[in-house]
Amino acid sequence: MIPILQDFGKARVKLMDFIDRTMTVESHALTKKVFRIALYSWLFYHTAVLLPYMNEIWGPDSAFWRVPFVGGFDWLNRIMRLPLVENYYPIFLYSQLALLILGILGFWPRLIAVVIWYLTINISEHSFPLLDGGNNLTHLFLFYLLFINTSGKQQENPAGNHLHQLKVGLSNFAFFLARVQLVFVYLCAGWLKLNGQLWQSGMSLYYIFQNHDYSRPWYRDLLTSYEYIAVAGTYFAVLFQVSVPFLIWFRKTRPYVILCGLILHLGIAFGMGLFSFGMIMCLSYILFIPNEVLQRLFEGWKTEHKLVIGFDDSCRMCLRFSRILGLIDTKGRLIHDSANTPFNEALRKRSLHDRKTAMIAWDDYKQEYYSGFPAIVRIARKIPALSIFWPILGAMYYLGLGDILYNLFKRKHEICSEYSCELES
Repeated sequence: MIPILQDFGKARVKLMDFIDRTMTVESHALTKKVFRIALYSWLFYHTAVLLPYMNEIWGPDSAFWRVPFVGGFDWLNRIMRLPLVENYYPIFLYSQLALLILGILGFWPRLIAVVIWYLTINISEHSFPLLDGGNNLTHLFLFYLLFINTSGKQQENPAGNHLHQLKVGLSNFAFFLARVQLVFVYLCAGWLKLNGQLWQSGMSLYYIFQNHDYSRPWYRDLLTSYEYIAVAGTYFAVLFQVSVPFLIWFRKTRPYVILCGLILHLGIAFGMGLFSFGMIMCLSYILFIPNEVLQRLFEGWKTEHKLVIGFDDSCRMCLRFSRILGLIDTKGRLIHDSANTPFNEALRKRSLHDRKTAMIAWDDYKQEYYSGFPAIVRIARKIPALSIFWPILGAMYYLGLGDILYNLFKRKHEICSEYSCELES
């Protein structure tokens, strides 16, 4: 057989295997569930903060000009302009918030997804002067959620059930489209920047931050005082956005891409004041977190699996840290022990030098030791109140930055002796 035909035949077999897996196996089940919870939580916050101004935004005497309801497609996104219901606009807002809570909790996910999408596009249509690209991306994600199974569970696959295969295939395909949507955003943004004169010259950020509407005083002063920071930031944004569509698909480069993306979009959110856009872009990275990573992450939330931590009780800094953890560990998932004379048998097996030169933790469920920065990461994973820091700690761990910072603080701990500590109170 001709070699090219052999390769074509192999490619065809692989393609058919991929299609078969896509139609029969629910992929990224936990990732889909977490994304639904995160997206609904963000949308709840976005609407709730505007409630004090709802009459000025959505009321009949709103400060915004509206296109009147004329029928046709207006039933899809302008029903709040219908004369019979325009005075009852609070019902739409409170219904959206109530359904978002139910959606976060996982009640009737498919049905609620449809109603949330419908209410959200209507609410957004009547507050368009407040919207940005982040809201448009949110609407698209909500549309994809109509077809995605976000229960977090693998559905049973009865033999020969074509309807089930259609549901699984549609769910996986919609999830893939949500990923592609995010990549397409970066592809367009990167392409436009490559063709922009100011972006090419490296001075785009410098001029952007001259606009007081899109800058914070301290941010603006920093970039205008040190132009090389503005130049570096400009080229960093361009390089990042043109590389995301390629590098984010590979697991080895994905953590670095996500870390750079968090830095960029948090800077946009808090430096430029585009909070909605910056936060939805950060949230969208959940789509690329592997299922097994989330499984390991949430495994640490199980109350029955406790973490034993050895603290050097001769170090005031260590004891302060222990007291802080005790205050925020409302679920009692941490067991505090002494590094000098531990009660836990597993900790006693470690040498005194190991126990006192670095924070040490023992996971009895996994039968594993954690020392130094990995112990801090493991502690954070046990405490829901610290969940906001999980992405940052995870990125620091994978990049090795966590160990560097830990060693800097460790030098202060080394001032302590076995019986006293010279650190100031």
